[in-house]
Amino acid sequence: MRGPLHHVHRIKLEVLRRAPGALGAPLIYVDSDTRWLRIPDEPFAALSGSGIPPACFLYKVEGSLSSRLFPQYFNLLRKKRHKLIEWRLPPDPPWTMWNSGAVGIPSWSEGSLTTC
Repeated sequence: MRGPLHHVHRIKLEVLRRAPGALGAPLIYVDSDTRWLRIPDEPFAALSGSGIPPACFLYKVEGSLSSRLFPQYFNLLRKKRHKLIEWRLPPDPPWTMWNSGAVGIPSWSEGSLTTC
């Protein structure tokens, strides 16, 4: 489950990729070290709606990857530029780091989710 880049946190993505098929969608995944300050009614309603919700909800931008912010990920992405191109992702900075302590997956993703 670590994927071609051997990224340990990709295991969570694999769980999220498989969850809609096993559990149904929409769903909100929350890490065990993340706490709610209130019930997420608004995000869940958006994920459940018939409108076009975002592909995923992530709750917090940590910043743009750089030689100062998560340099190990920044350097890895620079080294794997060819993979980013292959996956049709931006091959050059800026790359935004989101915290994935809470991830929302919309109802329309069931059966079609690859990665968030």
